Amino acid sequence: MSYLQRFLQLLIASIGLVLVLKSGHPTNLSIENKGDLEIRRFAQLLSSIETIEHLLAKQHQIRRHYVNIANFICSIRRAPPPHLIPNIKNNVQSGSAKAPKSSAGDLLFQQLARLYELPGGRDILESLQTHALFHIEM
Repeated sequence: MSYLQRFLQLLIASIGLVLVLKSGHPTNLSIENKGDLEIRRFAQLLSSIETIEHLLAKQHQIRRHYVNIANFICSIRRAPPPHLIPNIKNNVQSGSAKAPKSSAGDLLFQQLARLYELPGGRDILESLQTHALFHIEM
């Protein structure tokens, strides 16, 4: 499984968790907003990139978004709300990481897939994801 596929799988699972949090408790609304906002900002940055030169010039910003998303995923994993713990355990045991559809997640996926098609884009994006992915898996 490539870094992009692994990162997106974790991203989609976290988006689903965020949507569940939003529906469960009003106090968790800021968590949902934070995740959605970060994903939308990242997708917006990626949508502005048209060439490999632009991609290279935006490496620092892209890496920062990957790390922000990784930190978000880790914070949810470290302290899930008590009412979600049985659902998380069941999903982990069954291997299901399916999440509700998210327009922000879909947009991010589309932009990443588009940049993957640039010559050299895949290698650049995978190298930028490495640090964030390592952070998540710790």
